[in-house]
Amino acid sequence: MRLISTQGLDLFNAPAFYETNGYTSIRIPGITTLDCGRMICYYECRRGGDWSPIDVGMQTSNDGGKTWTPTRIIADGKGRNACNNPVMIADGNTLYFLYCENYKRLFICKSEDYGDHFSEPVELTGEIDRLMHGRFWSVLAVGPGHGVALKDHTLFVPIWFGCNRIDMFAHHPSYIAVLRGKERGSEWDISLPIGENVLKDPSECCIAILPEDRLLLNIRNENSIHRRAVAVGDAFDNTWASPMFDDSLPDPVCMAGLCNCAGDILFTNCANLNARIDLTMRKLNQDGRILESIKISTFGGYSDVCYSEGVNIACVAYENGSGHIQTALVSI
Repeated sequence: MRLISTQGLDLFNAPAFYETNGYTSIRIPGITTLDCGRMICYYECRRGGDWSPIDVGMQTSNDGGKTWTPTRIIADGKGRNACNNPVMIADGNTLYFLYCENYKRLFICKSEDYGDHFSEPVELTGEIDRLMHGRFWSVLAVGPGHGVALKDHTLFVPIWFGCNRIDMFAHHPSYIAVLRGKERGSEWDISLPIGENVLKDPSECCIAILPEDRLLLNIRNENSIHRRAVAVGDAFDNTWASPMFDDSLPDPVCMAGLCNCAGDILFTNCANLNARIDLTMRKLNQDGRILESIKISTFGGYSDVCYSEGVNIACVAYENGSGHIQTALVSI
């Protein structure tokens, strides 16, 4: 693997983008690739912290991540709501966009023109309540990052729940599950909580596809070991094995990125036990063994990664430590 270039997505916005919209930071990146080769990068445009008014912005690239369109707002918090944890799922050239509102409501939109336009949001919160069969939750969030679609158009996206009966805004304690949308998201179900007896306050997960209708879940957690946890699932019935800690993947408790790559898997995170620094990309085989590793940046934060088969390039979208989103192109 070879690092080709890095650049800030702000380069493609007007100089007054932040001032005009009142944004104080751009955070929580996600990135995915359509079959046509178009890359889609999306993120939270924040006016403060997690609970501040937040919009979701999106930029696209048709040249393998070399240039990007200006930011377009695809979920508007209208100056009062937090549109948080954006997730996209590329299913061929169809794009699904999920996001939460104030960590209490979940919506989904769909684009059939390569992300140029999205359908009106459809709320899934009631469906989540029905699927949970009365199990308590106080906050919810999908991803962030991106989900996956199988060849039969079944959609999978990680989801996590806070379950604090005293502080209804707290993110702890928490548990995780995987949301599955059959028939292009027309019928939904949800897995049982994953790793409840193993993981301390698990939350943001990333997901990839394994052979033989299996899935790989890579899990942020707050266990004292400071390692990523991994679990393998069966796509047929959305059941998951008990998670195991991966000693080769240190983590300071932060979001990470995961994607399929020509038979292997790419993984990005802050490869540090104590701080969100040293953003690193690793190529893993299907068994999770590290094949190659490359340092993307001495800075770090949330990250996601996509792979474009046509140009054999991976694009990493990551927080650069100063409230902006950076991209890095890596030749595979």
